[in-house]
Amino acid sequence: MSVYWSGWVEHGIRTPDAVFPADLGAGREIAELLWLRFQDRLQQEKLALPGDRQFIADLLRVWVASQFVADFSLRNPVALLDLYHSGDLVSAERSVAYSPCLRELSPVNEDGLMRDLRGFRNREMTRIAWRDITGSATLNQTLSDLSLLAEACLQFAHDFLYRSACSRWGTPLLGDGTPQQLIVLGMGKLGGGELNFSSDVDLIFAFEEEGVLKGKRGRSYNEFFIQVARQLIRVIDTVTADGFVFRVDVRLRPFGDSGPLVMTFDAMENYYQDQAREWERYAFIKARSVAGDLEAGARLEGILKPFVYRRYLDYGSFFELRKMRSRVERECIRDGTAENVKLGAGGIREIEFIGQVFQLIRGGRDRALQERSILKVLDVIEAKSLLPGTVVATLKNGYEFLRIVENRLQEYADRQVHELPVGEHEQLRIALGLGFADWQSAREQIDGIRRQVHQVFEQVFVSPKADNADGDWSLIWDGNGSLDELSQAVQRLGYQDSTQVLEDIDAFRSSVSVRKLAATGASVLDRLMPLLLRAVGVTPDPESTLRALLALVGSICSRQVYLALLVENPLRAVVAA
Repeated sequence: MSVYWSGWVEHGIRTPDAVFPADLGAGREIAELLWLRFQDRLQQEKLALPGDRQFIADLLRVWVASQFVADFSLRNPVALLDLYHSGDLVSAERSVAYSPCLRELSPVNEDGLMRDLRGFRNREMTRIAWRDITGSATLNQTLSDLSLLAEACLQFAHDFLYRSACSRWGTPLLGDGTPQQLIVLGMGKLGGGELNFSSDVDLIFAFEEEGVLKGKRGRSYNEFFIQVARQLIRVIDTVTADGFVFRVDVRLRPFGDSGPLVMTFDAMENYYQDQAREWERYAFIKARSVAGDLEAGARLEGILKPFVYRRYLDYGSFFELRKMRSRVERECIRDGTAENVKLGAGGIREIEFIGQVFQLIRGGRDRALQERSILKVLDVIEAKSLLPGTVVATLKNGYEFLRIVENRLQEYADRQVHELPVGEHEQLRIALGLGFADWQSAREQIDGIRRQVHQVFEQVFVSPKADNADGDWSLIWDGNGSLDELSQAVQRLGYQDSTQVLEDIDAFRSSVSVRKLAATGASVLDRLMPLLLRAVGVTPDPESTLRALLALVGSICSRQVYLALLVENPLRAVVAA
Protein backbone atom coordinates (compact mmCIF):
# COMPACT_ATOMS: atom_id res chain seq x y z
CA MET A 1 0.00 0.00 0.00
CA SER A 2 2.82 2.40 0.87
CA VAL A 3 4.20 2.12 -2.66
CA TYR A 4 1.20 3.52 -4.44
CA TRP A 5 0.51 6.20 -1.88
CA SER A 6 4.14 7.31 -1.53
CA GLY A 7 3.81 10.00 -4.16
CA TRP A 8 1.06 11.68 -2.17
CA VAL A 9 3.00 12.45 0.99
CA GLU A 10 3.98 15.88 -0.32
CA HIS A 11 0.28 16.76 -0.53
CA GLY A 12 -0.48 15.53 2.99
CA ILE A 13 -2.42 12.54 1.70
CA ARG A 14 -0.85 9.57 3.49
CA THR A 15 -3.55 6.89 3.62
CA PRO A 16 -6.31 5.60 1.35
CA ASP A 17 -8.88 6.59 3.97
CA ALA A 18 -7.97 10.23 3.42
CA VAL A 19 -9.45 10.34 -0.06
CA PHE A 20 -11.64 7.30 -0.62
CA PRO A 21 -15.29 8.40 -0.63
CA ALA A 22 -17.17 6.79 2.24
CA ASP A 23 -20.14 6.06 -0.01
CA LEU A 24 -18.10 3.71 -2.22
CA GLY A 25 -18.82 0.89 0.19
CA ALA A 26 -18.42 -2.41 -1.65
CA GLY A 27 -17.02 -0.51 -4.62
CA ARG A 28 -13.80 0.32 -2.76
CA GLU A 29 -12.03 -2.81 -3.97
CA ILE A 30 -12.86 -1.91 -7.58
CA ALA A 31 -11.53 1.62 -7.06
CA GLU A 32 -8.30 0.36 -5.47
CA LEU A 33 -7.57 -1.97 -8.38
CA LEU A 34 -8.17 0.81 -10.90
CA TRP A 35 -6.05 3.17 -8.84
CA LEU A 36 -3.09 0.77 -8.89
CA ARG A 37 -3.27 0.57 -12.68
CA PHE A 38 -3.57 4.35 -12.96
CA GLN A 39 -0.49 4.87 -10.79
CA ASP A 40 1.48 2.67 -13.17
CA ARG A 41 0.32 4.73 -16.16
CA LEU A 42 1.28 7.97 -14.45
CA GLN A 43 4.76 6.63 -13.81
CA GLN A 44 5.09 5.46 -17.42
CA GLU A 45 4.10 8.91 -18.69
CA LYS A 46 6.09 10.70 -15.94
CA LEU A 47 2.99 12.64 -14.94
CA ALA A 48 2.18 14.26 -11.59
CA LEU A 49 -1.29 14.01 -10.15
CA PRO A 50 -2.76 17.19 -8.60
CA GLY A 51 -3.15 17.13 -4.83
CA ASP A 52 -6.83 18.08 -5.06
CA ARG A 53 -8.65 15.81 -2.59
CA GLN A 54 -12.06 16.47 -4.15
CA PHE A 55 -10.77 15.68 -7.63
CA ILE A 56 -9.31 12.36 -6.46
CA ALA A 57 -12.44 11.43 -4.54
CA ASP A 58 -14.60 12.22 -7.57
CA LEU A 59 -12.19 10.34 -9.84
CA LEU A 60 -12.57 7.16 -7.79
CA ARG A 61 -16.33 7.53 -7.60
CA VAL A 62 -16.66 8.06 -11.35
CA TRP A 63 -14.37 5.12 -12.11
CA VAL A 64 -16.55 2.78 -10.07
CA ALA A 65 -19.66 3.88 -11.97
CA SER A 66 -18.07 4.07 -15.44
CA GLN A 67 -15.56 1.62 -16.86
CA PHE A 68 -15.64 3.83 -19.96
CA VAL A 69 -14.15 6.77 -18.02
CA ALA A 70 -11.70 4.45 -16.25
CA ASP A 71 -10.50 3.08 -19.59
CA PHE A 72 -10.17 6.59 -21.02
CA SER A 73 -8.09 7.63 -17.98
CA LEU A 74 -5.81 4.59 -18.26
CA ARG A 75 -5.45 4.89 -22.02
CA ASN A 76 -4.84 8.63 -22.07
CA PRO A 77 -3.94 10.10 -18.66
CA VAL A 78 -2.62 13.21 -20.41
CA ALA A 79 -6.10 13.99 -21.74
CA LEU A 80 -7.66 13.42 -18.31
CA LEU A 81 -5.24 15.80 -16.64
CA ASP A 82 -5.77 18.33 -19.43
CA LEU A 83 -9.50 18.20 -18.71
CA TYR A 84 -8.74 18.93 -15.05
CA HIS A 85 -6.17 21.68 -15.50
CA SER A 86 -8.15 23.46 -18.24
CA GLY A 87 -11.24 23.59 -16.03
CA ASP A 88 -13.28 21.89 -18.75
CA LEU A 89 -13.94 18.86 -16.55
CA VAL A 90 -16.36 20.73 -14.31
CA SER A 91 -17.40 23.53 -16.67
CA ALA A 92 -21.14 24.03 -17.14
CA GLU A 93 -20.52 26.27 -20.18
CA ARG A 94 -18.28 23.96 -22.18
CA SER A 95 -20.88 23.21 -24.87
CA VAL A 96 -20.59 26.73 -26.31
CA ALA A 97 -16.96 25.92 -27.17
CA TYR A 98 -17.71 22.73 -29.11
CA SER A 99 -17.85 24.32 -32.54
CA PRO A 100 -14.96 26.79 -32.04
CA CYS A 101 -12.74 23.95 -30.77
CA LEU A 102 -13.65 21.75 -33.72
CA ARG A 103 -12.84 24.56 -36.13
CA GLU A 104 -9.31 24.64 -34.71
CA LEU A 105 -8.77 21.13 -36.03
CA SER A 106 -7.31 20.85 -39.50
CA PRO A 107 -7.81 17.35 -40.94
CA VAL A 108 -6.38 16.96 -44.43
CA ASN A 109 -8.48 13.99 -45.50
CA GLU A 110 -11.42 11.85 -44.44
CA ASP A 111 -9.29 9.53 -42.29
CA GLY A 112 -7.90 12.52 -40.43
CA LEU A 113 -11.41 13.87 -39.98
CA MET A 114 -12.55 10.57 -38.46
CA ARG A 115 -9.55 10.45 -36.12
CA ASP A 116 -9.98 14.07 -34.96
CA LEU A 117 -13.70 13.71 -34.34
CA ARG A 118 -13.25 10.54 -32.30
CA GLY A 119 -10.57 12.11 -30.13
CA PHE A 120 -12.75 15.16 -29.53
CA ARG A 121 -15.81 13.03 -28.84
CA ASN A 122 -14.09 10.76 -26.30
CA ARG A 123 -12.70 13.73 -24.38
CA GLU A 124 -16.07 15.46 -24.21
CA MET A 125 -17.99 12.27 -23.36
CA THR A 126 -15.61 11.72 -20.43
CA ARG A 127 -16.34 15.26 -19.23
CA ILE A 128 -20.11 14.77 -19.60
CA ALA A 129 -20.06 11.43 -17.76
CA TRP A 130 -17.96 12.98 -14.99
CA ARG A 131 -20.36 15.86 -14.40
CA ASP A 132 -23.37 13.57 -14.59
CA ILE A 133 -22.09 10.93 -12.17
CA THR A 134 -20.73 13.44 -9.63
CA GLY A 135 -24.04 15.31 -9.65
CA SER A 136 -22.48 18.59 -10.77
CA ALA A 137 -24.78 18.64 -13.82
CA THR A 138 -28.56 18.44 -13.83
CA LEU A 139 -30.25 15.86 -16.02
CA ASN A 140 -31.30 18.58 -18.48
CA GLN A 141 -27.73 19.88 -18.69
CA THR A 142 -26.42 16.37 -19.39
CA LEU A 143 -28.97 15.65 -22.12
CA SER A 144 -28.42 19.08 -23.68
CA ASP A 145 -24.62 18.69 -23.61
CA LEU A 146 -24.88 15.33 -25.38
CA SER A 147 -27.25 16.69 -28.03
CA LEU A 148 -25.12 19.77 -28.70
CA LEU A 149 -22.03 17.58 -28.97
CA ALA A 150 -23.71 15.43 -31.62
CA GLU A 151 -24.87 18.51 -33.54
CA ALA A 152 -21.40 20.10 -33.47
CA CYS A 153 -19.75 16.88 -34.72
CA LEU A 154 -22.34 16.45 -37.47
CA GLN A 155 -21.96 20.05 -38.61
CA PHE A 156 -18.17 19.96 -38.64
CA ALA A 157 -18.14 16.68 -40.58
CA HIS A 158 -20.79 17.96 -43.01
CA ASP A 159 -18.89 21.18 -43.73
CA PHE A 160 -15.64 19.29 -44.40
CA LEU A 161 -17.31 16.73 -46.68
CA TYR A 162 -19.43 19.34 -48.49
CA ARG A 163 -16.39 21.49 -49.28
CA SER A 164 -14.52 18.44 -50.49
CA ALA A 165 -17.43 17.35 -52.72
CA CYS A 166 -17.79 20.84 -54.20
CA SER A 167 -14.09 20.98 -55.02
CA ARG A 168 -14.33 17.65 -56.88
CA TRP A 169 -17.66 17.94 -58.70
CA GLY A 170 -18.83 21.54 -58.47
CA THR A 171 -21.39 23.31 -56.30
CA PRO A 172 -25.15 22.59 -56.52
CA LEU A 173 -27.16 25.78 -56.93
CA LEU A 174 -30.74 26.87 -56.35
CA GLY A 175 -32.72 28.45 -59.16
CA ASP A 176 -31.57 31.92 -58.09
CA GLY A 177 -27.91 30.87 -58.20
CA THR A 178 -27.50 30.49 -54.42
CA PRO A 179 -25.42 27.47 -53.33
CA GLN A 180 -27.49 24.77 -51.64
CA GLN A 181 -26.31 22.36 -48.96
CA LEU A 182 -27.54 19.12 -47.46
CA ILE A 183 -30.23 19.37 -44.79
CA VAL A 184 -29.77 16.97 -41.87
CA LEU A 185 -32.89 16.43 -39.78
CA GLY A 186 -32.43 14.99 -36.30
CA MET A 187 -35.25 12.76 -35.14
CA GLY A 188 -36.10 11.27 -31.76
CA LYS A 189 -33.95 12.21 -28.79
CA LEU A 190 -31.52 14.23 -30.90
CA GLY A 191 -34.30 16.32 -32.40
CA GLY A 192 -35.72 16.88 -28.92
CA GLY A 193 -32.34 17.93 -27.51
CA GLU A 194 -32.60 15.01 -25.08
CA LEU A 195 -29.91 12.62 -26.30
CA ASN A 196 -28.87 9.91 -23.84
CA PHE A 197 -25.25 8.98 -23.19
CA SER A 198 -24.64 6.24 -25.74
CA SER A 199 -27.61 6.85 -28.01
CA ASP A 200 -27.67 6.48 -31.75
CA VAL A 201 -28.69 9.50 -33.79
CA ASP A 202 -31.74 9.12 -36.05
CA LEU A 203 -31.21 11.18 -39.20
CA ILE A 204 -33.16 12.08 -42.35
CA PHE A 205 -31.41 13.81 -45.28
CA ALA A 206 -32.94 16.25 -47.75
CA PHE A 207 -32.06 19.03 -50.22
CA GLU A 208 -34.15 21.82 -51.71
CA GLU A 209 -34.06 21.51 -55.51
CA GLU A 210 -32.93 18.98 -58.08
CA GLY A 211 -30.55 20.02 -60.83
CA VAL A 212 -27.41 19.03 -62.71
CA LEU A 213 -23.85 20.03 -61.86
CA LYS A 214 -21.79 21.74 -64.52
CA GLY A 215 -19.17 19.50 -66.04
CA LYS A 216 -18.64 16.74 -68.55
CA ARG A 217 -20.24 14.04 -66.48
CA GLY A 218 -23.35 16.03 -65.66
CA ARG A 219 -23.76 14.60 -62.14
CA SER A 220 -27.23 15.25 -60.71
CA TYR A 221 -27.71 17.10 -57.45
CA ASN A 222 -29.33 13.96 -56.10
CA GLU A 223 -26.13 11.97 -56.75
CA PHE A 224 -24.05 14.73 -55.18
CA PHE A 225 -26.06 14.80 -51.94
CA ILE A 226 -26.34 11.01 -51.71
CA GLN A 227 -22.54 10.86 -51.81
CA VAL A 228 -22.19 13.53 -49.11
CA ALA A 229 -24.79 11.78 -46.92
CA ARG A 230 -23.07 8.40 -47.29
CA GLN A 231 -19.71 9.89 -46.40
CA LEU A 232 -21.25 11.67 -43.40
CA ILE A 233 -22.71 8.40 -42.11
CA ARG A 234 -19.35 6.67 -42.57
CA VAL A 235 -17.41 9.39 -40.79
CA ILE A 236 -19.75 9.51 -37.79
CA ASP A 237 -20.81 5.86 -37.48
CA THR A 238 -17.82 3.68 -38.42
CA VAL A 239 -16.05 1.98 -35.51
CA THR A 240 -12.27 2.40 -35.79
CA ALA A 241 -9.35 1.85 -33.44
CA ASP A 242 -10.31 5.23 -31.94
CA GLY A 243 -13.94 4.22 -31.44
CA PHE A 244 -16.91 5.96 -33.07
CA VAL A 245 -18.53 9.38 -32.89
CA PHE A 246 -22.23 8.45 -32.79
CA ARG A 247 -24.11 5.46 -34.13
CA VAL A 248 -26.27 6.56 -37.06
CA ASP A 249 -29.74 5.20 -37.89
CA VAL A 250 -31.46 6.35 -41.09
CA ARG A 251 -34.42 3.94 -41.05
CA LEU A 252 -36.95 6.64 -40.20
CA ARG A 253 -36.63 8.17 -43.67
CA PRO A 254 -39.50 7.90 -46.20
CA PHE A 255 -40.07 4.27 -47.24
CA GLY A 256 -37.60 3.12 -44.57
CA ASP A 257 -34.65 0.93 -45.56
CA SER A 258 -35.98 0.57 -49.10
CA GLY A 259 -36.34 4.32 -49.65
CA PRO A 260 -33.87 6.81 -51.15
CA LEU A 261 -31.23 8.10 -48.74
CA VAL A 262 -31.85 11.72 -49.78
CA MET A 263 -34.99 13.43 -51.14
CA THR A 264 -35.93 16.88 -52.41
CA PHE A 265 -38.33 19.08 -50.46
CA ASP A 266 -41.08 18.45 -53.02
CA ALA A 267 -40.63 14.68 -52.89
CA MET A 268 -40.71 14.70 -49.09
CA GLU A 269 -43.82 16.86 -49.00
CA ASN A 270 -45.60 14.55 -51.45
CA TYR A 271 -44.62 11.48 -49.45
CA TYR A 272 -45.79 12.81 -46.09
CA GLN A 273 -48.99 14.15 -47.65
CA ASP A 274 -50.00 10.99 -49.49
CA GLN A 275 -48.11 7.92 -48.35
CA ALA A 276 -46.75 8.29 -44.82
CA ARG A 277 -48.22 6.08 -42.11
CA GLU A 278 -49.62 7.28 -38.82
CA TRP A 279 -46.54 6.21 -36.80
CA GLU A 280 -44.45 8.61 -38.89
CA ARG A 281 -46.40 11.53 -37.43
CA TYR A 282 -45.30 10.34 -34.01
CA ALA A 283 -41.69 10.10 -35.18
CA PHE A 284 -41.80 13.64 -36.63
CA ILE A 285 -42.92 15.36 -33.43
CA LYS A 286 -39.28 15.89 -32.43
CA ALA A 287 -37.85 16.44 -35.94
CA ARG A 288 -35.41 19.36 -36.09
CA SER A 289 -32.72 20.59 -38.44
CA VAL A 290 -29.43 19.79 -36.70
CA ALA A 291 -26.73 20.15 -39.39
CA GLY A 292 -26.10 21.35 -42.92
CA ASP A 293 -28.14 24.37 -44.00
CA LEU A 294 -30.10 25.15 -40.83
CA GLU A 295 -32.17 27.94 -42.40
CA ALA A 296 -33.30 25.69 -45.25
CA GLY A 297 -33.93 22.97 -42.68
CA ALA A 298 -36.25 25.31 -40.78
CA ARG A 299 -38.21 25.87 -44.00
CA LEU A 300 -38.57 22.13 -44.44
CA GLU A 301 -39.83 21.83 -40.87
CA GLY A 302 -42.49 24.41 -41.70
CA ILE A 303 -43.52 22.52 -44.84
CA LEU A 304 -43.98 19.28 -42.92
CA LYS A 305 -45.59 20.66 -39.76
CA PRO A 306 -49.19 20.25 -41.08
CA PHE A 307 -48.47 16.53 -41.48
CA VAL A 308 -47.72 16.25 -37.76
CA TYR A 309 -50.25 18.67 -36.31
CA ARG A 310 -53.78 18.52 -37.74
CA ARG A 311 -56.13 21.50 -37.48
CA TYR A 312 -58.88 19.36 -35.97
CA LEU A 313 -59.00 17.29 -32.78
CA ASP A 314 -57.46 14.08 -34.11
CA TYR A 315 -58.63 11.25 -31.84
CA GLY A 316 -57.59 8.68 -34.45
CA SER A 317 -53.99 9.17 -33.29
CA PHE A 318 -55.01 7.83 -29.87
CA PHE A 319 -55.85 4.49 -31.46
CA GLU A 320 -52.63 4.46 -33.47
CA LEU A 321 -50.38 5.18 -30.49
CA ARG A 322 -52.18 2.54 -28.45
CA LYS A 323 -51.59 0.04 -31.22
CA MET A 324 -47.92 1.00 -31.45
CA ARG A 325 -47.52 0.49 -27.70
CA SER A 326 -49.17 -2.93 -27.88
CA ARG A 327 -46.76 -3.93 -30.64
CA VAL A 328 -43.75 -2.80 -28.61
CA GLU A 329 -45.08 -4.65 -25.57
CA ARG A 330 -45.44 -7.89 -27.52
CA GLU A 331 -41.93 -7.52 -28.92
CA CYS A 332 -40.52 -6.98 -25.42
CA ILE A 333 -42.22 -10.14 -24.17
CA ARG A 334 -41.15 -12.14 -27.22
CA ASP A 335 -37.55 -10.93 -27.09
CA GLY A 336 -37.27 -11.25 -23.32
CA THR A 337 -36.72 -7.52 -22.84
CA ALA A 338 -39.26 -6.84 -20.11
CA GLU A 339 -36.28 -5.52 -18.10
CA ASN A 340 -35.86 -2.73 -20.65
CA VAL A 341 -36.18 0.66 -18.93
CA LYS A 342 -36.96 2.33 -22.23
CA LEU A 343 -39.43 -0.02 -23.92
CA GLY A 344 -40.68 -2.23 -21.09
CA ALA A 345 -43.84 -1.65 -19.04
CA GLY A 346 -43.58 1.58 -17.05
CA GLY A 347 -40.54 2.63 -19.05
CA ILE A 348 -39.46 5.86 -20.71
CA ARG A 349 -41.43 5.18 -23.88
CA GLU A 350 -44.75 4.96 -22.01
CA ILE A 351 -44.20 8.44 -20.54
CA GLU A 352 -43.40 9.76 -24.01
CA PHE A 353 -46.51 8.11 -25.44
CA ILE A 354 -48.69 9.80 -22.84
CA GLY A 355 -47.32 13.24 -23.67
CA GLN A 356 -47.36 12.72 -27.40
CA VAL A 357 -50.91 11.48 -27.64
CA PHE A 358 -52.02 14.88 -26.32
CA GLN A 359 -49.72 16.55 -28.84
CA LEU A 360 -51.11 14.61 -31.80
CA ILE A 361 -54.75 15.00 -30.76
CA ARG A 362 -54.68 18.67 -29.73
CA GLY A 363 -51.41 20.09 -31.04
CA GLY A 364 -52.90 21.35 -34.30
CA ARG A 365 -55.24 23.66 -32.41
CA ASP A 366 -53.05 24.41 -29.41
CA ARG A 367 -49.54 25.54 -30.36
CA ALA A 368 -48.42 25.36 -26.74
CA LEU A 369 -48.31 21.59 -27.20
CA GLN A 370 -45.99 21.83 -30.20
CA GLU A 371 -42.91 21.21 -28.06
CA ARG A 372 -40.12 18.72 -28.68
CA SER A 373 -39.14 18.24 -25.03
CA ILE A 374 -41.38 15.77 -23.22
CA LEU A 375 -40.88 17.56 -19.89
CA LYS A 376 -42.10 20.83 -21.42
CA VAL A 377 -45.08 18.98 -22.92
CA LEU A 378 -45.96 17.59 -19.48
CA ASP A 379 -45.80 21.12 -18.04
CA VAL A 380 -48.31 22.28 -20.68
CA ILE A 381 -50.57 19.28 -19.98
CA GLU A 382 -50.61 20.20 -16.30
CA ALA A 383 -51.13 23.92 -16.93
CA LYS A 384 -54.13 23.19 -19.15
CA SER A 385 -55.54 20.64 -16.67
CA LEU A 386 -55.46 17.86 -19.25
CA LEU A 387 -54.15 15.58 -16.50
CA PRO A 388 -54.18 16.11 -12.72
CA GLY A 389 -51.09 17.73 -11.23
CA THR A 390 -50.31 14.68 -9.09
CA VAL A 391 -50.35 12.46 -12.18
CA VAL A 392 -48.04 14.81 -14.09
CA ALA A 393 -45.68 14.90 -11.10
CA THR A 394 -45.54 11.09 -11.14
CA LEU A 395 -44.70 11.12 -14.84
CA LYS A 396 -42.05 13.83 -14.56
CA ASN A 397 -40.35 12.24 -11.56
CA GLY A 398 -40.48 8.88 -13.29
CA TYR A 399 -39.06 10.28 -16.51
CA GLU A 400 -36.18 12.05 -14.81
CA PHE A 401 -35.27 9.04 -12.68
CA LEU A 402 -35.46 6.55 -15.56
CA ARG A 403 -33.38 8.81 -17.84
CA ILE A 404 -30.71 8.91 -15.10
CA VAL A 405 -30.85 5.11 -14.87
CA GLU A 406 -30.57 4.93 -18.67
CA ASN A 407 -27.49 7.15 -18.62
CA ARG A 408 -25.81 5.10 -15.87
CA LEU A 409 -26.43 1.89 -17.83
CA GLN A 410 -24.77 3.44 -20.89
CA GLU A 411 -22.03 5.36 -19.09
CA TYR A 412 -20.79 2.10 -17.60
CA ALA A 413 -19.27 0.84 -20.88
CA ASP A 414 -20.36 3.37 -23.54
CA ARG A 415 -22.81 0.83 -24.97
CA GLN A 416 -26.35 1.44 -26.16
CA VAL A 417 -28.12 -0.70 -23.58
CA HIS A 418 -31.49 -0.27 -21.89
CA GLU A 419 -31.77 -3.60 -20.09
CA LEU A 420 -31.04 -3.79 -16.40
CA PRO A 421 -27.82 -5.72 -15.72
CA VAL A 422 -27.82 -9.38 -14.67
CA GLY A 423 -24.20 -9.77 -13.52
CA GLU A 424 -23.48 -8.98 -9.87
CA HIS A 425 -20.35 -6.95 -10.67
CA GLU A 426 -22.15 -4.63 -13.08
CA GLN A 427 -25.22 -4.45 -10.83
CA LEU A 428 -23.07 -3.21 -7.95
CA ARG A 429 -21.35 -0.57 -10.06
CA ILE A 430 -24.63 0.69 -11.54
CA ALA A 431 -26.20 0.83 -8.06
CA LEU A 432 -23.26 2.80 -6.65
CA GLY A 433 -23.40 5.15 -9.65
CA LEU A 434 -27.05 5.81 -8.85
CA GLY A 435 -26.24 6.54 -5.21
CA PHE A 436 -27.49 3.28 -3.71
CA ALA A 437 -25.45 1.04 -1.40
CA ASP A 438 -26.47 -2.16 -3.17
CA TRP A 439 -28.37 -3.45 -6.20
CA GLN A 440 -31.41 -4.60 -4.25
CA SER A 441 -32.08 -1.05 -3.03
CA ALA A 442 -31.62 0.35 -6.53
CA ARG A 443 -33.85 -2.32 -8.05
CA GLU A 444 -36.65 -1.67 -5.58
CA GLN A 445 -36.63 2.01 -6.50
CA ILE A 446 -36.56 1.28 -10.24
CA ASP A 447 -39.41 -1.23 -10.00
CA GLY A 448 -41.50 1.11 -7.82
CA ILE A 449 -41.12 4.00 -10.28
CA ARG A 450 -42.01 1.77 -13.22
CA ARG A 451 -45.14 0.47 -11.48
CA GLN A 452 -46.32 4.03 -10.87
CA VAL A 453 -45.70 5.04 -14.49
CA HIS A 454 -47.45 1.97 -15.88
CA GLN A 455 -50.50 2.58 -13.70
CA VAL A 456 -50.83 6.06 -15.18
CA PHE A 457 -50.28 4.71 -18.69
CA GLU A 458 -53.03 2.12 -18.23
CA GLN A 459 -55.40 4.83 -17.03
CA VAL A 460 -54.67 7.13 -19.98
CA PHE A 461 -54.59 4.40 -22.61
CA VAL A 462 -57.58 2.41 -21.41
CA SER A 463 -56.93 -1.03 -22.81
CA PRO A 464 -59.03 -1.70 -25.91
CA LYS A 465 -59.28 -5.41 -25.17
CA ALA A 466 -61.78 -6.88 -22.75
CA ASP A 467 -60.10 -10.27 -22.96
CA ASN A 468 -57.12 -11.96 -24.56
CA ALA A 469 -58.98 -12.60 -27.80
CA ASP A 470 -59.07 -8.90 -28.65
CA GLY A 471 -55.31 -8.83 -28.47
CA ASP A 472 -55.24 -11.88 -30.74
CA TRP A 473 -57.15 -10.12 -33.54
CA SER A 474 -54.71 -7.22 -33.65
CA LEU A 475 -51.74 -9.57 -33.33
CA ILE A 476 -52.87 -11.62 -36.35
CA TRP A 477 -53.50 -8.59 -38.53
CA ASP A 478 -50.25 -6.84 -37.56
CA GLY A 479 -48.33 -10.09 -38.11
CA ASN A 480 -45.65 -9.08 -35.62
CA GLY A 481 -45.55 -12.28 -33.57
CA SER A 482 -43.60 -15.47 -34.14
CA LEU A 483 -45.20 -18.17 -36.32
CA ASP A 484 -46.12 -20.19 -33.22
CA GLU A 485 -47.70 -17.14 -31.55
CA LEU A 486 -49.72 -16.29 -34.65
CA SER A 487 -50.85 -19.90 -35.18
CA GLN A 488 -52.01 -20.21 -31.59
CA ALA A 489 -53.85 -16.88 -31.81
CA VAL A 490 -55.66 -18.00 -35.00
CA GLN A 491 -56.78 -21.23 -33.34
CA ARG A 492 -58.03 -19.42 -30.25
CA LEU A 493 -60.33 -17.37 -32.47
CA GLY A 494 -62.10 -20.45 -33.83
CA TYR A 495 -60.18 -21.10 -37.06
CA GLN A 496 -58.97 -24.64 -37.77
CA ASP A 497 -56.43 -24.29 -40.59
CA SER A 498 -54.08 -21.71 -39.08
CA THR A 499 -51.46 -22.07 -41.82
CA GLN A 500 -53.95 -21.27 -44.60
CA VAL A 501 -55.47 -18.39 -42.65
CA LEU A 502 -52.08 -16.77 -42.06
CA GLU A 503 -51.12 -17.21 -45.72
CA ASP A 504 -54.40 -15.62 -46.86
CA ILE A 505 -53.95 -12.65 -44.52
CA ASP A 506 -50.32 -12.17 -45.51
CA ALA A 507 -51.23 -12.25 -49.21
CA PHE A 508 -53.97 -9.69 -48.66
CA ARG A 509 -51.71 -7.44 -46.59
CA SER A 510 -49.09 -7.56 -49.38
CA SER A 511 -51.57 -7.04 -52.22
CA VAL A 512 -51.31 -4.07 -54.56
CA SER A 513 -54.64 -2.62 -53.40
CA VAL A 514 -53.47 -2.51 -49.78
CA ARG A 515 -49.95 -1.28 -50.53
CA LYS A 516 -51.35 1.61 -52.58
CA LEU A 517 -53.48 2.90 -49.71
CA ALA A 518 -52.72 6.41 -48.48
CA ALA A 519 -51.91 6.85 -44.80
CA THR A 520 -55.48 7.64 -43.75
CA GLY A 521 -56.91 4.70 -45.66
CA ALA A 522 -54.31 2.36 -44.19
CA SER A 523 -55.19 3.61 -40.73
CA VAL A 524 -58.88 2.86 -41.25
CA LEU A 525 -58.05 -0.60 -42.61
CA ASP A 526 -55.89 -1.28 -39.55
CA ARG A 527 -58.93 -0.55 -37.37
CA LEU A 528 -61.27 -2.62 -39.49
CA MET A 529 -59.35 -5.87 -39.95
CA PRO A 530 -59.15 -6.97 -36.29
CA LEU A 531 -62.92 -6.42 -36.06
CA LEU A 532 -63.55 -8.52 -39.17
CA LEU A 533 -61.28 -11.31 -37.94
CA ARG A 534 -63.33 -11.44 -34.76
CA ALA A 535 -66.63 -11.53 -36.60
CA VAL A 536 -65.52 -14.24 -39.05
CA GLY A 537 -64.18 -16.49 -36.31
CA VAL A 538 -67.66 -17.37 -35.09
CA THR A 539 -69.08 -18.31 -38.51
CA PRO A 540 -69.68 -22.01 -39.43
CA ASP A 541 -66.86 -22.06 -42.00
CA PRO A 542 -64.45 -19.29 -40.96
CA GLU A 543 -61.67 -20.17 -43.45
CA SER A 544 -63.92 -19.91 -46.53
CA THR A 545 -65.70 -16.86 -45.17
CA LEU A 546 -62.40 -15.12 -44.50
CA ARG A 547 -61.15 -15.81 -48.03
CA ALA A 548 -64.33 -14.32 -49.55
CA LEU A 549 -64.22 -11.40 -47.15
CA LEU A 550 -60.63 -10.52 -48.02
CA ALA A 551 -61.57 -10.47 -51.70
CA LEU A 552 -64.50 -8.17 -50.94
CA VAL A 553 -62.45 -5.75 -48.84
CA GLY A 554 -59.70 -5.76 -51.46
CA SER A 555 -62.21 -4.68 -54.11
CA ILE A 556 -63.32 -1.63 -52.08
CA CYS A 557 -59.97 -0.68 -50.54
CA SER A 558 -59.62 2.42 -52.68
CA ARG A 559 -62.86 3.85 -51.25
CA GLN A 560 -62.03 4.92 -47.74
CA VAL A 561 -65.61 5.85 -46.90
CA TYR A 562 -66.70 2.23 -47.43
CA LEU A 563 -63.99 1.00 -45.07
CA ALA A 564 -65.09 3.55 -42.46
CA LEU A 565 -68.71 2.33 -42.71
CA LEU A 566 -67.57 -1.25 -42.14
CA VAL A 567 -65.67 -0.18 -39.02
CA GLU A 568 -69.02 0.94 -37.63
CA ASN A 569 -70.72 -2.36 -38.59
CA PRO A 570 -68.24 -5.12 -39.49
CA LEU A 571 -71.02 -7.73 -39.61
CA ARG A 572 -72.21 -6.14 -42.86
CA ALA A 573 -69.06 -7.31 -44.57
CA VAL A 574 -69.42 -10.82 -43.15
CA VAL A 575 -73.00 -11.05 -44.42
CA ALA A 576 -72.01 -9.70 -47.85
CA ALA A 577 -69.16 -12.20 -48.10
